[in-house]
Amino acid sequence: VFAGLLRCGLCDSSMICDRDRARANGFTPSTYRCSSQYHKHICKAKYASDVVLGPFVFNYIRNMVQATKKAKDINTIEELEQVLLTGPDFNGILGVDKEGLAETFELLKLGKKRGKDVYKPVSLLDAPAHADNRVSLLKQEMEKNVTALERLKKLYLFDAQTMSEKEYLKTKQEIEVRNIQIGNELTELQNVDDSTSCVGFISSASSFLVAHKLNHGDHIDYKNFAPLVDAEVLKNFVNTVIERIVVLDGRVDCIVFKNGLTHKFIWR
Repeated sequence: VFAGLLRCGLCDSSMICDRDRARANGFTPSTYRCSSQYHKHICKAKYASDVVLGPFVFNYIRNMVQATKKAKDINTIEELEQVLLTGPDFNGILGVDKEGLAETFELLKLGKKRGKDVYKPVSLLDAPAHADNRVSLLKQEMEKNVTALERLKKLYLFDAQTMSEKEYLKTKQEIEVRNIQIGNELTELQNVDDSTSCVGFISSASSFLVAHKLNHGDHIDYKNFAPLVDAEVLKNFVNTVIERIVVLDGRVDCIVFKNGLTHKFIWR
């Protein structure tokens, strides 16, 4: 999922991906090691794993989405930081570097970046008036599809006689493809231009999270969530949101987003 995005926090080399063992629930995480260890054997950086990176990155993106939804109620940088670090995956963090926080706060509150006008954050939960009816129908269909996926999984797991693995995977894929189509149409209806929107990645994040009933969830249980989504879908999503992730001591040291925001984490 994170292949091609990770940089070593010790030597700034890229990180090489390997497959880890499959877990009982079907989750097969990847591990990532500094490429210098393979080619030059000089870097002593610890390896990183989807087991740690996945929950951290996806829950942090979720918190970014929540921050845009609560922007009018966030009045200080400290309040923004509290929203961004909500959840058990961030218990070991003292804070986020103030420069990145300040720039994010300015974007959310003022819609300006270094003197340039930018778009305000747009959520796929908001729609232009002329498209209200169509958007409402699409969201209802997406919600039904998400519920159908949950029921389908339970039916397959707990009543093996009812459905074969082939039937399960085929039906699951059909529903997921339809939800991707719905997400694309919702984006078009709102005319979101990610290339010019200062926080355009948040729209992509909202689309992804809403599709899986996670936009309003308390916490993303990544190890159980990842097996439900094709790894390529997760990878493509992360690549639309994030430019680079710096890893140090096996954990996230810094995230550089596609829109230029940089959030560096201060660990305990």
